[in-house]
Amino acid sequence: MSRGSHLTTDAHLNPKPRIRYSQQAWRLVPLLVLGVVLFTSYNALTDERHADINGVPGELLAGHSMGQSFVARYDDLAGVALQIGTYGWGGKPLPASLVLHLRESPDQSANNLDLATALVPKGTILEGGDNPLHLFSFPPVHGSQDKTYYIEVESPDGKPGEALTVFWWHRPPGGQGNPYAHGTAYRDGKAMQGDLAFSLHYQPLPFEAWAQLGRAISANMPIAVMLMSAMFGLAALVWLALRLPVLLRDQQRMRSWLVRWSLPLALVIAAGNGLIYMLLVPAWQGPDEYAHFGYVALLDKYGLDDGKVQQLQWWNKDRDDALIEAVSASMNRYDFTRLLAGSAAPGAPTNIGLALYFELRQPPTYYWLGAAGLRAARSVGLQADPYQHPENALRVIRAVSVAISLVVVALAWLAGALLSQGKQPGLRLLLPLTVALLPMHAFIASVANNDILAEVAVSALFVSLLLLLRRPTGLRGIGLAAMSVILAGAGIFTKSTALAAAAPLLLMGLLVWVGMLVSLAVEESRVSKLGRQGRGQSTLFVPFVLGAVVLLFGTAAALMLSETQQDEAAGWLSNRATAAHAQRVETTSAHEGTHVMDLGSVGNVAWQPIVAPIYHPALTITFSGWARLAPEAGDVEGPVKVRLVVNEGGKEAGKAEAILQQPGKWQALTSKAAITESAEPITLWLRRESGTGTVQFDDMALQVEGNTRSWDDPVFSPHLVNPSAETGLLALRFPFSRVLPKEARQMAEAALNPQPFNKRALIQYYMDTEYRSFWGIFGWVAVPLPPVLYNLLGIIALSALAGLAWLGVRRLPLWTWTEWTAVTALISLAGAIVISWAQQMAQLATQGNAAYPQGRYLFVLIIPIVWLLMSGVGGVYTPVVNGISRLRRQVHNPDRQIEEAGAEVQDEERLAAASHVGAWLWVNAVALFAAYSLLSLIAPYYYGGG
Repeated sequence: MSRGSHLTTDAHLNPKPRIRYSQQAWRLVPLLVLGVVLFTSYNALTDERHADINGVPGELLAGHSMGQSFVARYDDLAGVALQIGTYGWGGKPLPASLVLHLRESPDQSANNLDLATALVPKGTILEGGDNPLHLFSFPPVHGSQDKTYYIEVESPDGKPGEALTVFWWHRPPGGQGNPYAHGTAYRDGKAMQGDLAFSLHYQPLPFEAWAQLGRAISANMPIAVMLMSAMFGLAALVWLALRLPVLLRDQQRMRSWLVRWSLPLALVIAAGNGLIYMLLVPAWQGPDEYAHFGYVALLDKYGLDDGKVQQLQWWNKDRDDALIEAVSASMNRYDFTRLLAGSAAPGAPTNIGLALYFELRQPPTYYWLGAAGLRAARSVGLQADPYQHPENALRVIRAVSVAISLVVVALAWLAGALLSQGKQPGLRLLLPLTVALLPMHAFIASVANNDILAEVAVSALFVSLLLLLRRPTGLRGIGLAAMSVILAGAGIFTKSTALAAAAPLLLMGLLVWVGMLVSLAVEESRVSKLGRQGRGQSTLFVPFVLGAVVLLFGTAAALMLSETQQDEAAGWLSNRATAAHAQRVETTSAHEGTHVMDLGSVGNVAWQPIVAPIYHPALTITFSGWARLAPEAGDVEGPVKVRLVVNEGGKEAGKAEAILQQPGKWQALTSKAAITESAEPITLWLRRESGTGTVQFDDMALQVEGNTRSWDDPVFSPHLVNPSAETGLLALRFPFSRVLPKEARQMAEAALNPQPFNKRALIQYYMDTEYRSFWGIFGWVAVPLPPVLYNLLGIIALSALAGLAWLGVRRLPLWTWTEWTAVTALISLAGAIVISWAQQMAQLATQGNAAYPQGRYLFVLIIPIVWLLMSGVGGVYTPVVNGISRLRRQVHNPDRQIEEAGAEVQDEERLAAASHVGAWLWVNAVALFAAYSLLSLIAPYYYGGG
């Protein structure tokens, strides 16, 4: 390979390669893609799932029954699946039988005959272990579409201790919710306030299923747009099958075509794909979309003046009830709580309340653009008033997101052009096309969310660094370095995720730039002293040496940057807004140990998050401790009242009070709190209520009892950290404590100090959450990819890392700016991941809020991520092709009758042809992933009843 070759998946296009594969066979690949998508889409559409659960109705005993009414979506109803409660009999012969009856109604009269019956005999071993979803199949019921039916399940031989049950969602007393709007659950023939967890299976003709899907989608997407999208998809299929293979065979023609048409084609595809997502995804199903909408609406209302918006007392006198009511009503029209995965009350009315304002802490840039978009839309006659037409206004804001996403695609095209260096022109198309079609990226880029503007900032920084490392010398290099710094700083005006990625990207980019300048200087010096024969490659290791020096320096600094703050207590906080830590005082009269927590004499508080806002069963928690007036309290005015308060979800769940009068005398406090089954946070507060005098607490303890259900969460459990204030806070040393921003200090302190959660288990959970949501968990974490697809994508990602390592080692003596760019991108990606974890852990430690890293936070690095993925896959693909070529040569020419030079020419030709095939397969794989996600996951979930 030549010195100028670099890391990409689109391999070298040698002049006039002889492609040795059947043209007609490879043209069938797009048809295979279409077939897979249609098959999976049909299966998804004909499996209508309603799976909300919050319990079971009890054992299904002989003489009793559970039922569910429903309306069939399609013709040829052919089965009903129920989630069976096995009471530990999963994987064993069942202790009782189950019989399912399909009837026209819940009517118990003799005339209401069974339309179908299905049986699970006693002794059957169900697949799926405990509590599986079991399908009761029966012959298709013709003409079932839009008709009401009733299923009833009974267990003729069920008896206590040897019975089964079904799962359901049952409305709690005084609560709200109705998961399934077209029917209800029945117990012993009487309607209940709830619904079974069930799934309906159909066998309609494929055309009928897709026609029904189209009718459902037409509520949000005009039929004309649907038809245009279908025609566009067919045109792309024809182009993939007929035109692209021809272009791949002719290098010169391909180069010319890519230079002229790659950018327009990528932008058209990105715009069309974004439009489909924008209209297909129901209103308010983007993450926190209502809050982003609320910020835009307020800027629109106050003339784009963010200063006025930030001065609003939205929690009090400036609460905009009209906007809250308009958004809440729109969310109800679009079935928000039914489509929200894990909703506590699916189907219940939504009142968004003050959550509408939760994004006002964000930089205003994206929201200015959204508000300007609303005004522009109204100026041309569109009804886009956030109060009168919130859905229309939301679509306009989504359109602004799609328009911004086209800038990212254009930057991806520019990056591909720079990285190709004229030798791999396919990058001009493959890189922006992959960025545009990656499903989760397309989803986020088409909803109201400021993530997409952060992408623009970091993508522009990446392209700037490409230009810098490609031409690092002279005034141009200095200007590009300055521009990179400016672009990194511009991330401040987009979102914090931009800074989390831009900081390591800029640092590594500038480090490599300096290293390259030193390398060039050393090289020129060597040439001037020794002549041309003195030129070598050892100077290419200068960036590596500089990186090692910086790494060693950073490690040494990290070891020295922390110290124990003797006057602050680890784990205990005194101010939610600033995350200040509670005062810790050394004393010889501590109740236990040598330190106490000191609330001072001005009514301070100390508090600690005990359980984050995640699911927990009903608990009984007893907190105990000791309080006193400090021995040197001096004059005490009035009775000093202190309280130990257990807070659950913002409400008092338990308390203990004491009146302190004599300095130095410890008094016991004990509070027992009954914690409900919920996902509300639990915190412990130590307060002064009245009086003056220095108050101190010590020797706190926690005891848990009365769990109504097992709770073995690996991350969270009721746990009190530093109960006697014996552990001082491990904090940053000076000058780090003064120089670094508050958020950075909190991140460091959260990582350095003990926490009321398992850090290792939490990071493992973070890794899993971020990985899965990067590839695809659409909506409000509602529509995941199948597990097998996550595994396959994981294998591809690991293969890409192996390919990058192989390419890097193979070309180590010949590294150029492209290899250094790859190193910069990899380290920046790792840094962005670690920073995002640290940010979320700090929020959990200081605020008690269980926020988790999302894969979309990494989309700011989408261009380098896609490039690294393509390069790494190419790094695996190329040696495999070379190996196959050599093997074929050995098989066909065991006596080596062909000259070695001729064999190498043939190998190069085969490699060039295989490179075209690789690019061809990549495009088809990306198209398959995009179409599958849209038509087999997202559309069926929102419009197929599943």
